[in-house]
Amino acid sequence: MELTKKQVSHLLTPYQLGTVKSFHHIKHGFRNYSFFVQTSTGKYILRIGKRTKERDDIMFEILQLKHLKGLRVPDYVTDQKGNFINKYKGHNYSVYRYLEGETPRHISERVFRQVAKFLGKYHRQIQSFTTTVERKATIYKFPHSRIKRMKETLPKQFPTHVDEIEYLTREVPRLVLPISLPGSALHCDVKPENILVENGSLSGVIDFDNCETGPFIFDLGLTIIWFCTTEKGLDYKKAKKLIKYYESQRKLTPMEKRYLFQAVKLAYTANVLIVFECTPWGYATVPYLNWVRANFLNGSRTISKKLWRRHVIKN
Repeated sequence: MELTKKQVSHLLTPYQLGTVKSFHHIKHGFRNYSFFVQTSTGKYILRIGKRTKERDDIMFEILQLKHLKGLRVPDYVTDQKGNFINKYKGHNYSVYRYLEGETPRHISERVFRQVAKFLGKYHRQIQSFTTTVERKATIYKFPHSRIKRMKETLPKQFPTHVDEIEYLTREVPRLVLPISLPGSALHCDVKPENILVENGSLSGVIDFDNCETGPFIFDLGLTIIWFCTTEKGLDYKKAKKLIKYYESQRKLTPMEKRYLFQAVKLAYTANVLIVFECTPWGYATVPYLNWVRANFLNGSRTISKKLWRRHVIKN
């Protein structure tokens, strides 16, 4: 989506954020058209959801973010009528204050520690979050009907990867976590691409597009695979370190420790299966699919419960 300065000004008018001085399109993400906007009152991000992004899904994201205190996350603003979300040509759009920082090229030990602590703080706070708004987009939920559809369609779309698809559709249902585990709203996408760093420190965590409800250890498992995976598979010692930093902010229960290995393997396996599902629709690219296959599929197949118990959490 391309916008003119006049159109951006029109979209921001209800929010009373001053005169638009400059703006540019941010080419990041599949579910939104995002624009950086500099106005006479400050810096903002204008997010225009694609037509498939429903209002309740955006509202769920915003409400959970408003529940958080003292964390560097997107701070959405309301218009003069108190609305967070408005419409533009059939698209839902919203605005939040710009977070300073850049996506890091390298994850330092300091940032690694801060990311893990952020996740622990986030889970500690969000566990008391409640809302009547239903989150409709749940990409990490795998009902029988969805798995059945994948088994029927994906082998036809990827005939050279039939064995991989059979493995993934077999394993994901086996790895689904008990609903009795502690949980609430989850970020579901804490990865290097979605963190901001300024002066060598974590300055923000963004992109709650994939958020949904579920067990906290699944969110932890997703973060572990993004920050602790090498070309050989899971780095167990690094995973142990991330969990230690996480637990400095929120202690895992005995039940969570018992199921954390399963959560990590589910994170690996589900990610690959979802990318297979999304690629034919254009929500993921073939190069990205190949990257996920090379890293996360390998992680799913090579992760060892014996090594996990030896190097990470001893039951």
